[in-house]
Amino acid sequence: MKITKRQLRRIIKEEKARLLNEVTPEDRAMAATYDEIDQMTRNLLGAKIEEAIALAQEAQAPGVVAALIEAHEALQEW
Repeated sequence: MKITKRQLRRIIKEEKARLLNEVTPEDRAMAATYDEIDQMTRNLLGAKIEEAIALAQEAQAPGVVAALIEAHEALQEW
């Protein structure tokens, strides 16, 4: 059975909500910290991918640019 990206995102969102309802306030504080770290990581990766796109454009490497743009879009959906 295949699962679409949309279905997978919904399942993950539901499981995350279920798990957050089962945790203590201390666990929730820790989860918030993890969410902050996750967001900082995404921001850093996004910036580095954007830098790599600029370098690939300067090097006139359209295949690399396309792959990096796809990676950047996937990161934004993550």
